[in-house]
Amino acid sequence: MNVLSRIGLGSAQWGAKYGITNATGRPTDTTISSMLKVATSAGIDLIDTAQAYGDAEQTIGRLLPSHPGFHIVTKISPKSGQPTNNVTDETSAVIRRSIENMNDQRPYGILLHNTSELLGPDGPPLWTSLCEQRDSGCVQKIGISVYSPEELDAVLSDFSPDLVQLPYNVYDQRFARSGLLDTLRSRRIEVHARSAFLQGLLLLPVENLPPYFSDLTPHHKRYTDHIASLGLTPVQAALIFCLKDLRIDRVIVGCETLPQLQDIISSVESLRDEYTWNFDIFNIDDLRFILPTLWKH
Repeated sequence: MNVLSRIGLGSAQWGAKYGITNATGRPTDTTISSMLKVATSAGIDLIDTAQAYGDAEQTIGRLLPSHPGFHIVTKISPKSGQPTNNVTDETSAVIRRSIENMNDQRPYGILLHNTSELLGPDGPPLWTSLCEQRDSGCVQKIGISVYSPEELDAVLSDFSPDLVQLPYNVYDQRFARSGLLDTLRSRRIEVHARSAFLQGLLLLPVENLPPYFSDLTPHHKRYTDHIASLGLTPVQAALIFCLKDLRIDRVIVGCETLPQLQDIISSVESLRDEYTWNFDIFNIDDLRFILPTLWKH
């Protein structure tokens, strides 16, 4: 099996400036097209996107006709926090909007972007509507994007998603430690891990940490010193952590430049049969450092 086939391209950067290490802003269509060509050659065939990622879906729609063969997973928010009189109609309309944005490219997966929609009073009819979309052939898999083990546990108690996307990286090991990765595997639910680089935090040298992370400095130094002693680059170490866990089906990586993607590909290729390193001791429980929504720049 080509290990690179477990990598997926994140597109948050394609629709808006994203990530604390993003110094170049949004890539041009020419740059994205070059990345898609290189990704295809390497065996990468999945793109993760969302309606909330600016015009990322439209960008994908413009470029995919020249780069066929990619599976698309997009995230939607049917209610967008607002009450609706007809959940089924609204869900159908939102999915149609994504398909139209992507130049009639039918998605491999549709995920709800906000767990609160599924766990609210309209959750059951919303889920029924998604099931109908899947059963009609509009999409292959339906699921949910989650942010905490508590959210996922609540979802799994009432619903049976085909696909779950969750954050997972060296510093954020909550879903493994909670036992939920085992639960997902036992229920044969496909798992996509995002935030492998923790928005680039795991790739930063200690001296480049933003002031907000001053309390993290000793821990980050121990980690960077450790991977350096193993002869690993930060990209290699971050990817090893996710790829060695076979409960993870896909690892979603974001990049806004072609050299970044080439670095990711070469890092994986150089480590295809070497997943013996263990970084479990670098787990962080302090949510201030593992939840980007709490970060203050």
